[in-house]
Amino acid sequence: MSFKKLTSETLSKIRPELEQKLPISAMMLNIINVVLINSKNPEDDCCTIFGYNGASDITNLFIVAVFLLLNQDKFSVIYTHDTIVTDEMLTAFSELHDWSKPYMFGAVPESFLGHLEKIVDQNGGKLLKRPSAAVYLPLEDSVGLNLCKVDLEDDFEVDRLTIENATKVNTHWRYGSIVDHKRIAEAIKTLKSAGVFKRTKHPKTGEISSSRTNEDLVSWIVFRQIGTLNALYTVDDYRRRGLARWALEAASKWLAEAGFIPVCDIEEYNEDSRKLVDKIGFKLIQTVFWMTYEPSNGHALQE
Repeated sequence: MSFKKLTSETLSKIRPELEQKLPISAMMLNIINVVLINSKNPEDDCCTIFGYNGASDITNLFIVAVFLLLNQDKFSVIYTHDTIVTDEMLTAFSELHDWSKPYMFGAVPESFLGHLEKIVDQNGGKLLKRPSAAVYLPLEDSVGLNLCKVDLEDDFEVDRLTIENATKVNTHWRYGSIVDHKRIAEAIKTLKSAGVFKRTKHPKTGEISSSRTNEDLVSWIVFRQIGTLNALYTVDDYRRRGLARWALEAASKWLAEAGFIPVCDIEEYNEDSRKLVDKIGFKLIQTVFWMTYEPSNGHALQE
């Protein structure tokens, strides 16, 4: 048995099974929905999804989504919930990856952590782990969010980001150095994002308006192809005004209306972001680990 690339037809067949497993399956379900959208635009596709034995047994799924990062480095997301992971499955998983090259593993569930550590040990590499809280906002709560902010609307407005904003987003993002700027632009173009733009008064007419330029963009968040909301940021001079919350609420509402589950992974140290999602009503799914694999030959992800 081995991992086989899943076709759009197979992905459509396993979606109902993953929907039954929500919220634990939310990230992978989002990834599949993105891939199905991009199947109509192959040039926008940066992900290949593999299923153990071609996902022939939809009640016992072991799915791996592989993304291409910069410099041909790769990023994997694993779904094994309720699956009894056998030695044969782990051998096939190991064979799916080239352990002479660096990888990033996203949102690895605690139940799979020991398996991954054993495989890495067998290949002589090492793992760097960052524990995170995977959280989600239920669809009914997301759709019901009120984006009317009377105390903010005189000075700011919230809207979808434009492709022009991709450069600013990537520049300020902690992980922008390993994610192709093109991928951020594609996410903004084809998926859901939100930005808060400052409004200015025209010196002659007194008319208040806002452009969608980087100059007016002061807070933002992007829903990426990996199935989570990322890159939340507010420009220093505009913090502590509720703008990040407004951007996150807008993105969550628009995602839910499009059939996606709003999901965030909050790193353990990031207490401010955890407080923010708690205020909005996000609920804990599970503890996960974002992991960087470095092979024994010393090659590392380019950051």
